[in-house]
Amino acid sequence: MKLKLTRKRFSAQLPDTDIERLVDHCILNTVPIAEMGFLIIRGWLEKHHGELVAYYEKLAQEQDDSMGAVEHRILGEFKRRGTALTEATSQVGLALPIYDNRRLIGHAHKNDVSKAEMARQIIIPWLDANQGTVDRFYERAMEVTGMGVEEARAHFREAYRQASRSS
Repeated sequence: MKLKLTRKRFSAQLPDTDIERLVDHCILNTVPIAEMGFLIIRGWLEKHHGELVAYYEKLAQEQDDSMGAVEHRILGEFKRRGTALTEATSQVGLALPIYDNRRLIGHAHKNDVSKAEMARQIIIPWLDANQGTVDRFYERAMEVTGMGVEEARAHFREAYRQASRSS
């Protein structure tokens, strides 16, 4: 028997500065940008799964219905809610397994935001919390290569872009 894990694709807009930081983590972890986004969101969903279950339980009690029925209604009525960013932004294509996609929609519903905004609210704080790791990586790269920090960043980002194009 084979199991097929279907994925739901969507785009999230991130400020260009955060795209650059995400690329830095991709370089550090040698993964594509979509995979890095997936890992960040998946980790966040696992950590906050209990909050989602509690939210569904509360709604089920209020509506005198089962949790499954509540989730089904939320998934059925969920619409993308556009939010405009004033900063320059770029699109990041992401894909989540159906189960994680449903959980992301549940958290978006709970926070009254779009799925793309929920992804943004997950990724940007993660980048903030892990900025020190990237800074240490570039400090070591600076020592090894003899380049300045910005020159090392530009060098590694260009090498990453070239590698991304050829794959």
